Amino acid sequence: MIKQFQGQYRWLSNFWNCRIEYNGRVFTSVEHGYQYSKCVTQEDKDRMFATTKPGDLKRLGRKIKVRPDLNDVKLEIMEGLVRQKFQDPVLREKLISTGTEELQEGNRWGDEFWGISFKTGKGENHLGKILMKVRDELRSKTKTLKELLAVCKKCDGRPIHPKSDPWLGSCTRKVEGEWVVCQLREEILCKVREKREERRREGRENPEIDEVDRKMEENTERVKKLIVRDKEKLERLELKRQLEEELNEITERLKEQLYS
Repeated sequence: MIKQFQGQYRWLSNFWNCRIEYNGRVFTSVEHGYQYSKCVTQEDKDRMFATTKPGDLKRLGRKIKVRPDLNDVKLEIMEGLVRQKFQDPVLREKLISTGTEELQEGNRWGDEFWGISFKTGKGENHLGKILMKVRDELRSKTKTLKELLAVCKKCDGRPIHPKSDPWLGSCTRKVEGEWVVCQLREEILCKVREKREERRREGRENPEIDEVDRKMEENTERVKKLIVRDKEKLERLELKRQLEEELNEITERLKEQLYS
């Protein structure tokens, strides 16, 4: 059981820095987005948006006039913000790696709605429940490492180093004109890290497998740097490939005309 979101589990806290969007504005934490959602007047919204420290946000949230339907919608709002937070691959991996641990937002400030008060030992723990719900959803959507590898080998990415071991290689694809590392490869790395953490917790470390995992991670990071450094080169190669395809198509048409 994880009894509070402090120390090594601080990232579970709503104060943790992450990118959150709400009503067309971008915030730096779940707490920031949630406190903004409570505002009614534009003045309070502007004050809340301009405040950056989570602790100050929480204190300001106690002073403002809150929307009249807050009690009806706050669970839904919080769930949406938490779900956004864990779209981040690193945070998603960390949340999934907690396994089936019960998550409790234990606190010393007496919050018995979002967490459990250390003073009374009581609380509804709604934040903990939301986190566990999101974790279950993410786990159900996460494919096995074997499934991810099978899909990645079939994806339309282009190998940067085609002669390299497929386990250690990485592929790229163009998304809206930009070269990026294949998202499937990123998901594979998340799964690899999750398995490694699971082995570590269970005392089943395997130096050989860990070494392969590290090489895979290093290779992908190296490819990311290559993409940035050689972006123009990659674009030239893509243009060359397109020109070759057009030339082949013209050649075939000429052959058809000559031999028809």
